[in-house]
Amino acid sequence: MERDELVAMLMRSVKRFNSWREENPDEKIDLSGVYLVRLNLEGINFSGANLYGASFYEANLREANFQEANLIRANFGEADLGEANFDMVKMDFATWQMVVKSLRAPVRIEDK
Repeated sequence: MERDELVAMLMRSVKRFNSWREENPDEKIDLSGVYLVRLNLEGINFSGANLYGASFYEANLREANFQEANLIRANFGEADLGEANFDMVKMDFATWQMVVKSLRAPVRIEDK
């Protein structure tokens, strides 16, 4: 699916976007540089997605799944990241600092 179609789908319905992801597990998701500020994306499945440089400023990302996503240079300023999954993500230090500031719960870091 084309990038503009993906963005339009997720802006209309997180549930529909997640269903499409389940139906198309091998589809590569490239939303690098996308601007998704102040949106309600609670529960969104961004696992494995390329979100390089994406902006989620003030977005609701509670329970979002970012597992194995590329989050380098992503902007999470003032976003709600409560209970979001960041397992095995690619992230630079500046992005990590924003994530930690935006979390509404204590952070547990495990060194594996």
